[in-house]
Amino acid sequence: MVFRAFDTEAEQTVAVRRFFPFGADGGGLHAEEQTAYEIAISRLAGLRHPALRSVICGGCDPVDGMPFIATEWIEGDPLDELVSRSVLPPEAATLLVTQALEVSEVLSRVLAEEAVWVETDLQTIIVSRPDSGRGFTFWISPFKWLGGHDATRGLDSIADLAEKALGWSGKVVSDQAGRGFGGWLKWLRKAAATTTLKEARESLAAATGTEPSFSAKRRPAAPVAPAKKVAVKRRRPIAFFLVNTTLALATSSLAAWVYLRHLAQKDALPAGLPAILRDALMPSSPEEVVESFEAPEETEEPPPSAEVPAAAAETPSAAPTAAAPPAPEPPPEVVPWNDYKRLLAFNGKNVIVAGQVVKIDSKTNRDQRYVLFSTRPGKNDFRGAVALKNRPPDLDDSSLGTMVGKRVRIHGKLVIQRSGGLRRPIIQIIRRDAVEVFP
Repeated sequence: MVFRAFDTEAEQTVAVRRFFPFGADGGGLHAEEQTAYEIAISRLAGLRHPALRSVICGGCDPVDGMPFIATEWIEGDPLDELVSRSVLPPEAATLLVTQALEVSEVLSRVLAEEAVWVETDLQTIIVSRPDSGRGFTFWISPFKWLGGHDATRGLDSIADLAEKALGWSGKVVSDQAGRGFGGWLKWLRKAAATTTLKEARESLAAATGTEPSFSAKRRPAAPVAPAKKVAVKRRRPIAFFLVNTTLALATSSLAAWVYLRHLAQKDALPAGLPAILRDALMPSSPEEVVESFEAPEETEEPPPSAEVPAAAAETPSAAPTAAAPPAPEPPPEVVPWNDYKRLLAFNGKNVIVAGQVVKIDSKTNRDQRYVLFSTRPGKNDFRGAVALKNRPPDLDDSSLGTMVGKRVRIHGKLVIQRSGGLRRPIIQIIRRDAVEVFP
């Protein structure tokens, strides 16, 4: 239940949300749980992000122990009302998803767990009024926070949000749909269980040609001491490992888009508006939605580039100059183990392959142990390989067996094993620290 209220101390209008952590008949929080909840609220009150409804205060009802949270009141329209009249154009949908990922990153640092912590139902997202400059604003989800709703914490909820905002629910779209958004959405569906919020956000920026503003413009927060843990005997897990985080980010331009979109629907756009912007304000072309996927094409290796002879590379007439420091190499890209087409493109390059280990194969090759990600791997499925000859003790069969059932990331140079029709991506694991293992 949500109430509009007035905070007499801060002299501002707030939204007060009272909720039932264990269902309408499940009762409220016990005394120790209430203490932990109030500590968490005090930490969350220090967060600032243009796309987050700032937490003002919170507590528990002294009568029944039901928790409540007070956040700033945002004037605007629920996103579902706008989408019911006209779906978002790709630029606005990109901003919507980017902001949802950014806010979840901030909250993940506070709650010490990587997850989508915001509400992703369209009716809970407010498009603020043009004069506020806030764009989309999200609400932290108390139900995800207090536990018991793990299914909605994953990145699949972000994919569902994007499909609803673009009007793609139940439809098949091409990779080019939404100016690259369609290809990113397909990738996210496959990689949702293995990728991170940051990787998803940066991949979206790369796919749509936008700037990953959060990582580039984020101001470093001052170091703070971690909050003390509160021992809580609870019926369900509550994430209360907290640190202070304060971020200041540039406000978005979505409010201006909403106003111009309103004018476009009335055919009242200013005469001097550039044609490219005028087109972006119109609904997406129906030709972008297609009826079937295209079959994946085989990606051939690019031919090796010819080396330039040393003599040809020399420029004796040029004045000697101080050598510029080499540009730092970008970090290796993270690719899901089952994204075969992308893996082929990394032949001979460093890459990070992510997935959940299903078994260690000791029968296929007497000289190797294979780290497998499927109970019935195809002949061309990716695998990590450990040579038995001269392998270190921390890569013996016992150590490899501890990886089964866990999410891992294998770092290394990927090669394509070829034999007849075989084209199998492999990373040869020679050191234990080449495999990151996650609980």
